[in-house]
Amino acid sequence: MNTFLKIAIGFVLGVLCFYLVQKIEEEKAKEDIKEDVQVSFLQQLKQQLESDETEEKSNKNIHFFDLTTKKGVVRLHTYMSKDSVQILMGYPQSTDVDVWDFNDEVHETWEYKVKSGYGYEQTIFTIKFVNGELVSVNQY
Repeated sequence: MNTFLKIAIGFVLGVLCFYLVQKIEEEKAKEDIKEDVQVSFLQQLKQQLESDETEEKSNKNIHFFDLTTKKGVVRLHTYMSKDSVQILMGYPQSTDVDVWDFNDEVHETWEYKVKSGYGYEQTIFTIKFVNGELVSVNQY
């Protein structure tokens, strides 16, 4: 009788362990499916954002400006960030910031003065930004 009881308890414990392992694997499979759904959603969102960004860029009219400075010829283009312009041109001699509350725009004007190598001639570049993007360059 003692042997029968040991076999019965072993059988019940084996069934319980098998059941628990199955439940754990089911939960892991559910988590994997959730993760796969999240990853695929994020990939689709990234693709959509990239396509929207490329459409937006293609709709923008980009102009290039070649400026002659002490460092040589510098090429700027519209929609360039302020940081990129500062890396290429250096710090401006003067800046002016104007906030337009009615359309939530920040207009910023940077001025660079470049002395010519011949005489007292001075070239002035006025670079205008709207919301941190280059919109125009004027040379005087």
